[in-house]
Amino acid sequence: MNIFKKSYLLLLVAGLLTASCSDFLEPSVDQAKETSTAVSTVADLQAVVYGILDDMNSTALYGRDLIVANEVRSDNMWSSSASNRFGAPSQHVYTTQNGNANSFWTNSYGAIAIANIAIAAEVGSSAEIDDLKGQAYALRALLHFDLVRTFGQQHAVAGGTANLGVPYVTTYNNPDNFLPSRESVADVYTKVLADLATAESLISTSNTSKTSISYYAVKALQSRVNLEVGNYQAAIDAADVVIDSGVYTIPADEAALVAAWATDESSNSIFELGYTATNNAGTNSIARIYQNTNYGDVELNEATYNLYDQANDFRFALVGTNANGTDTQFRLTGKYPDEINGDDNIRMIRIEEVILNKAEAQARDGATGAEIAATLNTLANNRYTVSPYIGTADLDDVLLERRLELLGEGHYFATQMRNGDDIAADEDPGGFTTLTYPDYRAAFPIPQGEMDANSSMDQNEGYTN
Repeated sequence: MNIFKKSYLLLLVAGLLTASCSDFLEPSVDQAKETSTAVSTVADLQAVVYGILDDMNSTALYGRDLIVANEVRSDNMWSSSASNRFGAPSQHVYTTQNGNANSFWTNSYGAIAIANIAIAAEVGSSAEIDDLKGQAYALRALLHFDLVRTFGQQHAVAGGTANLGVPYVTTYNNPDNFLPSRESVADVYTKVLADLATAESLISTSNTSKTSISYYAVKALQSRVNLEVGNYQAAIDAADVVIDSGVYTIPADEAALVAAWATDESSNSIFELGYTATNNAGTNSIARIYQNTNYGDVELNEATYNLYDQANDFRFALVGTNANGTDTQFRLTGKYPDEINGDDNIRMIRIEEVILNKAEAQARDGATGAEIAATLNTLANNRYTVSPYIGTADLDDVLLERRLELLGEGHYFATQMRNGDDIAADEDPGGFTTLTYPDYRAAFPIPQGEMDANSSMDQNEGYTN
């Protein structure tokens, strides 16, 4: 794995590291340093942690492609490939040369390598150092979690989490781990949760930043991961810490909801990847893919659009239509609205997801309909003129609300896989037939470059090198 063979890291060590965490590294000089000596001060460590975030917000990863790919892989959206983007994941047609697979793999492990440098840095001990290292542990966990959801075999073949996952890499430039092998999905989950537990122990509860990993962001991630793993009470407990904190509030009506998506670091946001006026995705933004632009490949399926209660659901203000000849296109218009500049922050975790994590965990863990409804109405009372969940709710209600609330944010494919759903052919399937769960196409192939470079690597079921 070439990403682990580098003996030097290009560290962008800034003189202006007292700015807020939403700022990016703006160095006065680029310095290629031996990694054993590169991180020697708190400022150096802060720069490295900023570097992880900077890698993560690239267009090839969370800045657009990973989020959008997981929408078009689901029943939510599809790609017309009008500008030759996202056709393969939309149609579930992959080869080992797939560009998305390669960029997800290499960019994720690149960011993990930087996290490992931060974690191993010998810079003394202080509350600030602990906080920064805790952030690195949490980001390493998140990256591995999304890697195993993208490349793991848990939904591709029978056998579930005993199947192959991904390498869990915890060292940088370690000769003993230049050719890492894949661990089981279950082992990856265990290590993700261990990293999050370490992060929780290191990050101050007073850290409530929205553009770096905070204590409550760690708890929110624990709710997400434990739900996926099936540790339902742990998911509920972690969600309660965030919900009960009082730090985050849900927009209470249509105008507030629209404004929240037009405003970075809004009251409902727990963790965002930040952009600035000078450091952003520009024309390669997620907005430009979703909206009716020359890059507007990705549309809602009409059935998704029709799920919204147009008269009573405030979220209907976030979707729209446009005419394309005799065809009507269904669009996500209110999330990431700035398609001109592309500098809307990427919402990684919102309080609404945490509430839904709790409600789904309750529903899967045998809670009563009244208990599920009480949790779900924490959200629904702020999304409908009158909540439809009067007195009771069930798992189907929770899954519907997840789909309506988190549309366009890259979660629904994982939700469908967790639920064992089939994926129907798109409105313009391009040869794609229904993905019947489990199906090898539920996982991307391991990139050919990795297979060629790493003799310890095993390819995913259904793909040939």
